[in-house]
Amino acid sequence: MKKIVYLFSFFFMSLLTSCADEKIEEMNQQSPLTRSVVGNAFAVNQQLKRGINIGDTFETGNYEGIWNSMYFRYIAAMGFTHVRIPIHWETRVVPGTDIIEPDFMQKMKNVVTEALRYDLYVIINMHNHLNLMNNPGQYQGRFLSQWRQIAEAFSSYSDKLLFEILNEPGSAITPELWHSGLNYVYPIIRQSNPNRIILVGTPYGGGISGLGRLQLPFDDDKTIVTVHYYNPFTFTHQGASWVGGNSDEWLGTEWHDTEAERMTVDWDLKEILAFERKNNVPIHMGEFGAYEKADMDSRVRWTTYLARQFEQHGFSWAYWELYAGFGIYDLRNQMIRQQLLDALVTNPIPEATTYTKIPVYHADFSENEDGWYLLDNERAGANAFMTRSNGKLVVNISSIGTYPSQIQLVRIDTLNRIPTLVNGQHYLVTFKSSSRLSSRTVTGPYSRWYNSYVGQNYSPWNAYSTIKRFAIGEEEEVRGYLFYMNEDTDTNCRIFFDLGAAPGIFTLSEFTLDIVEF
Repeated sequence: MKKIVYLFSFFFMSLLTSCADEKIEEMNQQSPLTRSVVGNAFAVNQQLKRGINIGDTFETGNYEGIWNSMYFRYIAAMGFTHVRIPIHWETRVVPGTDIIEPDFMQKMKNVVTEALRYDLYVIINMHNHLNLMNNPGQYQGRFLSQWRQIAEAFSSYSDKLLFEILNEPGSAITPELWHSGLNYVYPIIRQSNPNRIILVGTPYGGGISGLGRLQLPFDDDKTIVTVHYYNPFTFTHQGASWVGGNSDEWLGTEWHDTEAERMTVDWDLKEILAFERKNNVPIHMGEFGAYEKADMDSRVRWTTYLARQFEQHGFSWAYWELYAGFGIYDLRNQMIRQQLLDALVTNPIPEATTYTKIPVYHADFSENEDGWYLLDNERAGANAFMTRSNGKLVVNISSIGTYPSQIQLVRIDTLNRIPTLVNGQHYLVTFKSSSRLSSRTVTGPYSRWYNSYVGQNYSPWNAYSTIKRFAIGEEEEVRGYLFYMNEDTDTNCRIFFDLGAAPGIFTLSEFTLDIVEF
């Protein structure tokens, strides 16, 4: 049986790649190192379109030994237009120096050359630089030295090669340190690559939550911002051993493709779109995917919706990844997972799955505060007060503390109006809010980003919903999120808004919590 499967896969891939080979013969009239791209970052981002990550290979080494350039042939034939190649440069050095091993540098040059030969755009990055993440002061020198070497080594390559400065900057790399680091690394790259497109990730680990704290170093029309998207995390990373904690408890989490689930995605993407427009910089969704322990039907539904929505917003994207735990190619059986491939490149968005909403709690503040109150940590310098006006809770924030959580709008269920949150239930939170920043606020890293979550009213104060971050503007809008109650049933939950990001005024006019049944 395995032999039949292998032969089927072989013949399928041979047919799939025949057209690509014809195109490559024409392309080889010119060197892949010299083919150029015309346009600024927006134009290039539109040409990136659909991509895939070569994950678990050159950044972990797990599959480096089986790598073969034929994979680029398959990738191009399957309809992808770019590849993202995560690379762990940090430890590939000559002992006692910061010099990248010549053999490894040559290997990466060969890999990039092969990808370009199949007319793919190529993104190479700095991946898994754990020492830098944990101790940026000590390892910044190596980071900058290696970027100088990489930039010089690839300076003559086609403009279809792009550089991504660092994968998922986080840990000890604060937003301020990230901004400072960009100001160091950009001139180093630009010295040898003045026209190279550069991708910049967001602080706090590369996701949406870091958008509000990302400051680009200067006006550069050859910069693309890259964002990673794995929401809902309890679905995309169920059973993922490296996540630790409760990942095994998430097993069995499904994504049903209801309007409620789509809305939570749409609200997230709205934040990204707002950042793109405000900063006039294109967006690349550099990673998204659901781990293999999720059921395939849910993975296909989620992947289809995400890919088509990214495209509708004009974002380029790169799926995580080719052939490991999230992969579209089954290495064990040497077969394409056709359902996932279709989800990425051909499936249209279907009609949404129907669902039922059961009201749990609603507040409109027309008569009173309904048990909501304000906490501020004056000892940390945070100061705010709350009033009720025209059916809205109005929080006036005069000064902020060290963390956004040092000013909180909170509701504890002392009035017994919220029924017990039951393990195994899905809940949908929606709220209507607006904000206006103080004129004293420096625009840029802070903006109007606030956290909302539903969680425990006791230590360790776990957030059942995970912490959701929202960019809330001056026009009143409805926002929200869906969460699965995968912890013990709670008879006295707590609702939080963290408001201590910047001085100004925050208003809340409605808050609703519903059970969602699929």
